[in-house]
Amino acid sequence: MKRGIEKLIKKHFPLTSGSYFFYVFGEEGIPVYSNSNSDDNQSIGVLVSGSMKALEHLVQISGLPSQKNQDEEFRFSYATSDTGLLINDFKVEDRNYFFVTKFTKEKNPGKLRSKIRLLIFDLATISLPKSKVEKNKDTKQLFTNITDKEVDNMFSSLGI
Repeated sequence: MKRGIEKLIKKHFPLTSGSYFFYVFGEEGIPVYSNSNSDDNQSIGVLVSGSMKALEHLVQISGLPSQKNQDEEFRFSYATSDTGLLINDFKVEDRNYFFVTKFTKEKNPGKLRSKIRLLIFDLATISLPKSKVEKNKDTKQLFTNITDKEVDNMFSSLGI
């Protein structure tokens, strides 16, 4: 599975002018893939998942068309002209995932976004692991039965 993701990334990003870190997270924030050796992957996944849930709710209350009614994937971008963070969601079978790209020194961010869209199209065709976390069908809460200490431990490496 990890090799399948790496193979697709190398296919779409054979030689790059910038510096990239790629992540794939399950919708719960559980890391599926990362080319970063950082100890922060778990925290990044939880923050991405929470941010996307918050944005989904913001879209809902602002009256914008829901992603569920769109054929295109939802994208979130926090970037300058050459540095940034891009978050794209995609589905494999009936499971939601997030593809995150952290980039620096990018000379053509438009081309980067285009390559990411093509990569995500390919990612949606491979088998990715299903989360071991059971969804609670009775609630829309992201986490249940989590203690304050567990939350503090998740974000301690970020200085939060």
